[in-house]
Amino acid sequence: MIFDALFARAADVAETLPSTGDLQRDLETLLEEAVVEISTQPRESLLRSLAARIQTDESTASEFHDRLLRPQLDVVHTLLRSGGARRVERTAELLLAPVFYRWFMRLAPMTTQDIASHVREVLRLAHVP
Repeated sequence: MIFDALFARAADVAETLPSTGDLQRDLETLLEEAVVEISTQPRESLLRSLAARIQTDESTASEFHDRLLRPQLDVVHTLLRSGGARRVERTAELLLAPVFYRWFMRLAPMTTQDIASHVREVLRLAHVP
């Protein structure tokens, strides 16, 4: 049931993805929305419980990857490909890791300015035009 609720929300988000043609801005918007999504109650508590369960239960981890993570990463990969990125999987990891690291460690979330700078740096490192 938890996965059904999370999956329904993820599908809603995927349908309203930014698509302005400006990769930098689209990725900033995506990360800003992700920060809000994982930091707002009651979703934050649910996701923290799920994250703990993923660490100890292989079937939960597998279902999470198949039903939630993979479709969300596919969206990020599509955005990156549309902007000319070649190593989309690696670039997506570089983009997303700091957001989730801060969340997992209960550090302050990235600000709008942090996100803009971060996206610029990752796109530069990934040699995205």
